[in-house]
Amino acid sequence: MTDRLGELLVKKNYITTEQLQSLVYDIWEAFLCRGLCIGLLVLFREKLNFPGPLARNLAVSTYAVYLFHVPVIVTLQYAIWHTDMTAIAKFAIVTLAAIPLTFFISIYIRRFPLVRGVL
Repeated sequence: MTDRLGELLVKKNYITTEQLQSLVYDIWEAFLCRGLCIGLLVLFREKLNFPGPLARNLAVSTYAVYLFHVPVIVTLQYAIWHTDMTAIAKFAIVTLAAIPLTFFISIYIRRFPLVRGVL
């Protein structure tokens, strides 16, 4: 049926052969991408749905990271404020430095017994 529809569209000059091939390829690509995304989600949910030791340790510190990330980011931004870099480079540097630094700070602060009960 698709071949007949394509032949009819080409014969009536509604669409060229190249446009028809492009349309079919685009539809195929869209279905393939959606299928791969759904398939990968199911694969990871079924086969890899467990936290490792690093993920468990980081998950315990997420509330502390939430509390301390703003001062860390502001400090890093202030530290590179006057450098001669593009905005995207500054963003990348602050992001790549702030994530581990905030986790290290929160893990260190959580070592104190009084703080561990709150955070």
